[in-house]
Amino acid sequence: VLEQADGGYRVTREIDVLDVPDTLHALIAARLDGLEPIQHRLLEDASILGKTFTAAGLADVAALPESDVEAHLKRLVRKEILNVELDPRSPERGQYGFLHALVQKVTYDTLSRKERKARHLAVADYLEREWGPEDAEIVEVVASHYLEAFRAAPDAEDAAAIKAKACNRLTRAAERAASLAANEDAYSRYLEAADLADEASSRALLLENAGQAARASGRFGAAAEAFEQAVGLFDTAGETHPAARATARLGGILYEQGRIDEGIQRMEQAFGVLATDEPDGDLAALAHELARLYLFAGNAKLHYERVELALDIAEALELPEIISDALNTKSVLYQQRPHESGALMREALRVALDHDLMNPALRAYNNLAYLLGLHDQFEDARAACADGIALARRRGYRNWEWILRTNLAEALYQAGEWDRALEIADDLPEEARSIGFGTFPGEVVFWISLFRGQLETAREMAAFTATGEDSNDLQVRGVALLVQARLNAAEGRRDDAARLARAALEPLVTYGSPYLNEGVGALVDTALAAGDTSLVEEGLSRTEGLMPSKPSLRGHRARGTALLAAQAGGSDRVGPAFKAAEASFDAVHTPFWLAVTRLDHACWLVDTGRLDEAAPLLALAREGFERLRACPYLDRVAELEGRLQPATA
Repeated sequence: VLEQADGGYRVTREIDVLDVPDTLHALIAARLDGLEPIQHRLLEDASILGKTFTAAGLADVAALPESDVEAHLKRLVRKEILNVELDPRSPERGQYGFLHALVQKVTYDTLSRKERKARHLAVADYLEREWGPEDAEIVEVVASHYLEAFRAAPDAEDAAAIKAKACNRLTRAAERAASLAANEDAYSRYLEAADLADEASSRALLLENAGQAARASGRFGAAAEAFEQAVGLFDTAGETHPAARATARLGGILYEQGRIDEGIQRMEQAFGVLATDEPDGDLAALAHELARLYLFAGNAKLHYERVELALDIAEALELPEIISDALNTKSVLYQQRPHESGALMREALRVALDHDLMNPALRAYNNLAYLLGLHDQFEDARAACADGIALARRRGYRNWEWILRTNLAEALYQAGEWDRALEIADDLPEEARSIGFGTFPGEVVFWISLFRGQLETAREMAAFTATGEDSNDLQVRGVALLVQARLNAAEGRRDDAARLARAALEPLVTYGSPYLNEGVGALVDTALAAGDTSLVEEGLSRTEGLMPSKPSLRGHRARGTALLAAQAGGSDRVGPAFKAAEASFDAVHTPFWLAVTRLDHACWLVDTGRLDEAAPLLALAREGFERLRACPYLDRVAELEGRLQPATA
């Protein structure tokens, strides 16, 4: 358990219970036995109060005059069993405490179960009288005393009443922890309370709340387990509506874990039950969660039906949480219409903030950033991410912080701030990476590593995203296939690369992913490298008319048009198409693709003997690639620069 370090020792793992060796236990017990009986009794009461305590508190628990208790405490200080805090700067000034924690433990261990129970109840009673039963600051301490009193005598006649008090105080402690963004503590307290609840429906509700706290802290596996248990208990109790609500939350977790089909199946079963009853908040919540998953699955019809039902119910019953979430989900359906989708998203955010609804607010910040990035408004996307991250940190929502930081990394990548994007990825905990797509920017690290020629890192990130190739979540599948296409191209498997790029384009088009522009770029590059111009033509035709307000997509389409025309010998169309692509990339400040297009343009100019026109473009391309440290492209620049030099004898 201990290891030597820096001239001392440190603990290498958490110690839940500290065992005292028998010889040391006997030595301490013998010293305690040598005390006056009243002093021994006071130490027993003090061991229940804690490592530190006040004379007034001990006097109340011991039912003795405070002056008498104070006199005995001073004697115990002189005997070096207790100490007293005398520092005027300390908030615990005047409080007594055990000089050694082991003395407190041995004193506590010598108490019989009956004595422990009585004293824990006395301390709980004192604390609630002193601070008030509704004082949130002390409720967790009170809960621990009721819990220990119950554990000391679980079969006693009053055990049920004590257990109910412990459950009540633990629940309030959990609620307080959640309000302070201490979601890990809230999760633990809810689980403890659930273990004490007798009724199935009460236990189920506590487990559902535990799942919510676990989800907020990024522990999706623990959240799924808690929701699963809650659903089973609600079903056992015949509580169909709460069971459906918990099922909706479970479906969201299953989606986060990459199990979208399972999530939809579970929620549709619950929907079939609730849809036959009077519409209420539980049905609205379930309809919204289904709408969200159908969006990712590419089922626009069912997405629209479910989200409209959710809004109908939520508006009629004035349910702000569902109104915010449903407006959010609906806005993504209309993502090709930036003004309409933006208006819906901003209203979703306003409703959530006005009602202090953290999950809907953070989801709205994230999806607002997504929509802004989708339409190449990277600076605004970064601002939305920053606001969301600040809120997530203040309120302790680790999972949303990870997701928003991933979104921020994507905006930084597009804007050419590659080092900052990599810093964000490096700062994310391993736990975020283990969850998978959406909480770790593996695809961003892949692009940057690949374009910098760091193939080993690129391969590692490609393996991280590869699990999404068969996903029914369109955005996950599209990005995973796109990554594999680029990796195959880098490793010289041209035909495979072109095939994968073509496969990636369809889900990206259907969903309208921000990576649609990257998809077109990859298809153009891989298909031309494989000598398949018809595939480029197919890709350009498939994306014609999509997202007309997205400059970067126009840029990739224009670049593809220019490269096709160059191969076909249509010189009158090549230059204007390249210039149109450059203007599009320059307008939204995407320096990598601007530099790539300038390099392509310069290469065509050199091939057609227009060296004077190529030179300034090549210089600008070099400048862009040097800032990004895109080494493979700098090699291409150097090779082309060599062709600009006059021949020597």
